[in-house]
This record gives sequence, C-alpha cells and structure tokens, in this order.
Amino acid sequence: MTQATAPNGGVTTALAQASEVGSALESDIVGQLVAKNAFLANLTVFRTSNKMLGSLLNSQG
Repeated sequence: MTQATAPNGGVTTALAQASEVGSALESDIVGQLVAKNAFLANLTVFRTSNKMLGSLLNSQG
C-alpha cells in the first residue's frame, strides 16, 4: 500500500499485491493450539504427580 498527498489536498492510496508470500495464519493458529494443549496436558501430569507425592509423604509421616 502506498499513500501520497494529493495536489488539491487529501490523500491518494494505491494497493498492490505483495511480491512475497506471507505466513499461513491458519496453520500458525493450529500449531499454537496444539502447543497450548500439549502444555496443559503436561501441566496436569505435573500437578497430579505433585499431589500423589504429597499424599505419599503425608501418609509416611
């Protein structure tokens, strides 16, 4: 997109197709969702193992 001042005031704008291909937003979002779900699953495992270890230590003492 290019903008220039018009001779009589105002602005003129011209649009052109980019010469480079941009990123694929849909695949980026899917990748982010997969990463988020993997993180949440790992967090759940970590929390559960901490609870189990805490219960084990409490029952030993």
